[in-house]
Amino acid sequence: MIIPGWAGALSGLAEKAPAVLAVVVCAYVVLMGIAAVVGSVHLDEKIRADAHKVLERLLGHGRRTKC
Repeated sequence: MIIPGWAGALSGLAEKAPAVLAVVVCAYVVLMGIAAVVGSVHLDEKIRADAHKVLERLLGHGRRTKC
């Protein structure tokens, strides 16, 4: 059976989809972290507060403890 070129390309892309998704999600989280760190030293207090909220959500999951 002959498979058209675009169908072969789609199946090749589907094989790599989990790795591509992982890279995209990691890059997004890293960029959000960088933006939050930079925002936490901003002169405007509202922007600093928002940046601290983002950092708390990104980093806070590992620090939570139940009593």
